This record gives sequence, structure tokens and C-alpha cells, in this order.
Amino acid sequence: MLYYISGKITKKSKSFIILDLNGLGYKIFTDPTKINSDEIKLFIHESIKEDTYDLYGFQTEEELKIFESLISVNGVGPKVGLAIMTNITPDQIIEAIEKSNIAIFKSVSGVGNKVAGKIIIELKSKFENLTDFSASDNISEVLTSLGYKQQEIINAIKQIPSNLTEEDDKIKWMIKNIKKS
Repeated sequence: MLYYISGKITKKSKSFIILDLNGLGYKIFTDPTKINSDEIKLFIHESIKEDTYDLYGFQTEEELKIFESLISVNGVGPKVGLAIMTNITPDQIIEAIEKSNIAIFKSVSGVGNKVAGKIIIELKSKFENLTDFSASDNISEVLTSLGYKQQEIINAIKQIPSNLTEEDDKIKWMIKNIKKS
């Protein structure tokens, strides 16, 4: 499984790039308008189906995790997920989910009322009380390395007392209070 690819861009198209890595050209679906350099590192989502093997690339791990959350929603495939990520920033996506703002998702081509509603309903519990997604991601990485399961971590993150502001304090609290299955 690929996690990231670093290389030189040899071609840019409307919806993908060709990334050269030691003589191999990888076609990676991404938003080329956000890429300002010929050399790049992209975090990768692999979409493998019967007749296709597609790569989707993002400049940060946060973007990749949000994309993977979006495509976990029934009715949102990788192409629609990429369209959402291309048109809406990660912070706007999280805010729209937290505030149940269907209109922001409907502004993306291919997303109607039903799909926008599903995104909010299915992802609201994942993003609830997560105002700083990347800080939660760091906490998640630490706890994962200690053997906790992702669902245990997500449930515990939602319960962190608001008076804990430092990441270390949050991790200590979670280790004491997380319910391991």
C-alpha cells in the first residue's frame, strides 16, 4: 500500500498530474491548480476496483484523512470526493459538517441534497468537537502506536474536557480514561 509519493511533475492536466519517480510515471488524480512546484510529495489514496487502479494525491495528511472520510459516505466516490476537496478547503468542510451546512456541499458539481445530507449525517459524529483536526490527528497517532483502536480513539477524543488545552494533557487524560475493547 502506498502512503506517499515524491517526485517530479512531468505533466499537468485539468484533474491529474503525471509524477515521475525514478523513471516510472504515476498518474495521480489531484487538484493541479494548488501545486506550485515541479517537485512534490503527495499523500496517496489508492482506489482499486475490478477494472481500475487509480491514485488520488493530497499535499497534507489532513487532506488525505478528510478525503477518506468523505468517500466513506455511501454515494460519495473518489471523483466526487476529489471534487469536494478541490472546491472546499478542509477547514470549510469540517465547519460545514459541524454546522450542518448542506449548501456548501451542494455548491460542488455532482453533489445534490441527498448526498450532501448523507455527508453531514454520517460524518458529524466523526468531526464533532474536533475544532483542530490536525492536533486530534497527532493524538490519534500517539494512541494508535500504543495499541488503541481507531474507534476507541475517536470516541475518547469527543469526551476530552474543554479545560485541557495542551496536547500532552489530552493524551494523558485519554490514556487514563479511554475504554479499551
